[in-house]
Amino acid sequence: MNDYKGLLLVLDETYDFYNTWLAGYIDANGDFFFRIDSKNDIHTIYMGLIIFSNNDELLHQIKSFLGGYVDFNNNINKYYYKSYHDEYLNIIHIYDNINFISEKKRRELIYMKAIHHTTKGRFDLHGLLFLKISRFVNKINKYK
Repeated sequence: MNDYKGLLLVLDETYDFYNTWLAGYIDANGDFFFRIDSKNDIHTIYMGLIIFSNNDELLHQIKSFLGGYVDFNNNINKYYYKSYHDEYLNIIHIYDNINFISEKKRRELIYMKAIHHTTKGRFDLHGLLFLKISRFVNKINKYK
């Protein structure tokens, strides 16, 4: 197992996440998510990234870089980083500059870009837009 905490101490606060290390770490430990919540005929799409780790320092550095938040999950005794909404554009930007990426993450990023393009950045979905995006999200989650 890699000692990311020791790595961070060596690299101090000058670590540059614009490289393949962050993409590889997300590939190994992260998961993109796509979800639609419906309440009172208001449909909201959530897309983002979740990373579970025992190393809260690393997750806080990722949070400082991407946005989002870090919390602790008592059920699995691990910290997690989670991003929503605007932070996913930061994630897309990072991967746009990196050629090293797994096939699964590449497909998920294509889905993120397609949803962003279709919704034009809006997260509240209505009418035909809701139907189109909900079919798309169901298809994505079917293959995860």
